[in-house]
Amino acid sequence: MDIVGLIFTALVLGCLGLGALFGYLLLTSRRASRRATERWERSGTDRTD
Repeated sequence: MDIVGLIFTALVLGCLGLGALFGYLLLTSRRASRRATERWERSGTDRTD
């Protein structure tokens, strides 16, 4: 039972760590893409599409 508990704890902590890392990457990529879209909108104002 101790081994099962250790494996379960390791899996839960691993999933939490991956979730935190993924959330952090998602937030940073969203900020970067927002900056890129703002830059693109500013540069594309002279275009007539």
